[in-house]
This record gives sequence, structure tokens and C-alpha cells, in this order.
Amino acid sequence: MEVKPRRYEVRDARDLVGAYEEVLNAGLRLLPLYNPFTFFLNSLRLTPKPYLRVMYRERLFDGAVAALTEKYGVKIGLRIAPGLGKELDEELGILGHERDTVGDLVVRVIDKLYRIYGNDEYKTYLNKYGIYDMLETTGIPVKELYYPQVTIKFESGVVQITYEETRYYSSGASEGRSYPYRRTISMSYLDFVEKFSPLMFLGLAKPYNGQVLICLSALAYGCS
Repeated sequence: MEVKPRRYEVRDARDLVGAYEEVLNAGLRLLPLYNPFTFFLNSLRLTPKPYLRVMYRERLFDGAVAALTEKYGVKIGLRIAPGLGKELDEELGILGHERDTVGDLVVRVIDKLYRIYGNDEYKTYLNKYGIYDMLETTGIPVKELYYPQVTIKFESGVVQITYEETRYYSSGASEGRSYPYRRTISMSYLDFVEKFSPLMFLGLAKPYNGQVLICLSALAYGCS
């Protein structure tokens, strides 16, 4: 596959503006909401293997398909072992793009594009797939989050989910002002797979310092 760069002839300011708009539109067409291929790559960012089997059947793990995707730099592997033992970790663990492969670099470009187009474009994606309702079903009060992200840790088959809930001072000089109140809930890894797999398949889960972040804002710390 040969990629040829586009050359622009700029004679005046209007040509420059036109070239700029074309570049922005080209970037927009790379976002998962508008591009089936980047949606596919985004779904492989960090997703439990059982859910990938449900969504893509065995084709994703077929040797011929894997060889074809690897030819173009898309290679996935076990990114997070839930601590269930080697055999179960390989069968039930969280898969994702191997670092610095083409797939990994593309999803990082997607993150940067969301920063360019702003949080409204990211929220359009979240609303399209009902992300907020999905998260509510996991027991996390989306409307009460102080920060638009959730932190997830895995250890020995147990998943700890931490978020900052909005609270308000009820008295004193700060009465009525909001502050973050940290809450952590725990669940088994199998419960986590059942509740969180759809969110992760949509590319909301991102690795960060040995943990996983569920990002509800393109501008949230650690999410781009």
C-alpha cells in the first residue's frame, strides 16, 4: 500500500483557509464515529477477550486473519492479566494493541484529534452509543462525578473501581461549595467483565500507570 502526500498550492489567504478546512475535515473522518476501520482499532484498545469473541467471533483470533492484520501493523496481545492464574488470564484477560504498533499509534492519534476538535465532538460519540446510561448500570453515579473519569485496578481476580463523587459543604465559609469525595467499589473480575465490557469495547478504557482509566472527557488528565 502506497501513501501519497497531498500537496496544496497556496496563492492567497483563501487557499490557506481552504487547505486548513480540508485538513480538519480529513482528521474528522478518522474519528471512530465516522470511520468503521478506526472504530475497529478503537475497540481493540483495551477489551476483555470474552467480549471480543462475542463481537467478532473467532475470526479475530483466526491465524490467517491475525497474520493479515499484523502485516499492516495491527497486533494485539494480553495487556492486563486479572490475576486468575495463567490459563484463565490468557482466556479471560484484557487484550489490547501492543505498544508502538500501528494500531496503538492510531488510537493515540484519535485521542489527539479529540483534543483538537474539543469535548463536544467527544460527547457526540458518547451520546451516540448511550455511554452515560451504560455507566449508570454499573452503579457509578455519572451525573454526580466531580472528575470525568473512573480509575480501575486489577489484583488477584478482584477489581477496584474508584471515582470522585461531588459533595457540598453544608456549613461554614464554604457552605454550598462543591468538593470531591473519593469512593471505591469492589467486584469480582467476572462481574466486571459483564458490566464494563461494552464501555471498553467502545474505546473508553485507556492504560495509565499500571491502571485503567474510563474517560468521559477528551481533556481529562491521563486520557490523551
